[in-house]
Amino acid sequence: MNIKEALQVILNDTEHYGTSLKYAINYVKAATLMEEGSEELRVQCLYILNILGYWTVRQNKLSKEVKEVLKRESKIKKED
Repeated sequence: MNIKEALQVILNDTEHYGTSLKYAINYVKAATLMEEGSEELRVQCLYILNILGYWTVRQNKLSKEVKEVLKRESKIKKED
């Protein structure tokens, strides 16, 4: 799963918009517009990860994989 697919999984989980995804949705929507591999997206992934602490496998079977993708993306730093 790549970062754009992971973000789409979050957006597709509309059932949890009012609970565990409540504050993440706007950050995720913004991230979908950012360039893959950019510093901007890396930082955005950190924000999203911080918010997704209560989004669990019980709510979405792909949540663990999505979080792993976000962690991976948040560690990629663009070289100057």
